[in-house]
Amino acid sequence: IAYILENSSPSLILTGSRESQIIEEAKAQNGHLHPFEVVDTDSIPPPSEDPTVDAFEVPTSNSSPAYIIYTSGSTGRPKGVVVDHNNAVHSTLARIEFYKNAPKRFLLLSPVVFDSSVAGLFWTLTTGGSLVLPPPGLERDPKALADLIESEKITHYLCLPSLHQSLLIHFSEKSLSLESVMVAGESCPNDLPRLHREALPSVTLFNEYGPTEATVWSTALNITDWQDDGPVSIGK
Repeated sequence: IAYILENSSPSLILTGSRESQIIEEAKAQNGHLHPFEVVDTDSIPPPSEDPTVDAFEVPTSNSSPAYIIYTSGSTGRPKGVVVDHNNAVHSTLARIEFYKNAPKRFLLLSPVVFDSSVAGLFWTLTTGGSLVLPPPGLERDPKALADLIESEKITHYLCLPSLHQSLLIHFSEKSLSLESVMVAGESCPNDLPRLHREALPSVTLFNEYGPTEATVWSTALNITDWQDDGPVSIGK
């Protein structure tokens, strides 16, 4: 934490009560940190009914940083990847163009510390959809997660291929609102498209790939009908 604080030089940190204590401890251990303010989100009062009361403007340009994602890096030490507003917009517009059906209800399964979460956040909210946040740790219970996907009428989600495969046996397609599933983050098993077709024949399956430096994704392919014996393609 101390390294990331020193490396990113934030001026303001929004965090919960438990995490704010960890940050304050890191701040006390490193006297060379850029001054910053910690705001405990658990103590923030509800927003005003008049949205203009709490509004404020921050000068930005296309090249201004939109976010920083820290990866493990090739050395094992966290590496900060800065994504500017221009790249974030281009990535989101490309997603809107590639996926013809915008998400009505997107289940965010990626933690916000991973850039795959950006796909669901920006894509869904810029196209008027609803973002559904599951309870923490629910991905460890595929049956409960499948029930949530059904009850919340989820239309889209993005996850690891292994997680999607573990969900398939728990789905009843007749009661699902699913339209598209995207898998990414690890190699897609060759038999996953077949298993997907058997469980969800009317739901499209896409395989995505892209390093953090490429702003979430760089290739994608509809693999719903994939039947080749070789490795599942990530597209071009």
